[in-house]
Amino acid sequence: MKLIDQTVTEFIGLVDSKEAVPGGGSVAALSSALGAALGGMVAKLTLTKKKFLALDESIQSEFQKRAETLEKIKTELETMVDKDTDAYRLIMEAYKMPKVTEGEIKIRNEKILEGTKVAIKIPFQVAMLSIEALEIIDYLVLYGNQSAASDLGVAALTLSTGLEGAILNVKTNLSMLDLDVTKQFYANNIADMLTKADKLKTRILIQVEQKIK
Repeated sequence: MKLIDQTVTEFIGLVDSKEAVPGGGSVAALSSALGAALGGMVAKLTLTKKKFLALDESIQSEFQKRAETLEKIKTELETMVDKDTDAYRLIMEAYKMPKVTEGEIKIRNEKILEGTKVAIKIPFQVAMLSIEALEIIDYLVLYGNQSAASDLGVAALTLSTGLEGAILNVKTNLSMLDLDVTKQFYANNIADMLTKADKLKTRILIQVEQKIK
């Protein structure tokens, strides 16, 4: 059974075990998926409200469009919960390969590198999706149902946690890459994402605080 299809209790039990997977990467992906889901909930609680329906049609249309995008992001993040664990298993299997002859060592190293590239790509995608979701939350908080404003605050915090956790997983594997230009690409992008996410989270929380006073 896929991790994402487990009950909450079952998933927590799998994490809280002596096995290495599911680990931080899958938990980070789930965190971001939950954040996106919370944003989706607020959008759904907003779309039928009289106050929202009184807004300009262009605002309603844009809100609906972003809510639909957030739904797609949530669905994609859900797939990352299993993909991250699958990627880690690739590396684990590669390390178990024989390494007696030069040929075996070469093949083993290639497989380790191959698995590492996947293990970096997945959390990097989680981080990118989390940023995109945070940008949408930043818009939703402007027009979203005020009684659910705190949920958007929790969504921002949860997405930020997922993003930062995903980036930690990228950093963990960077040293294993073979090309400096690739390492630099990831290093530059994750630094930019961390800065951007912090600004978005702060702005969202300030707006949430103003709405719940």
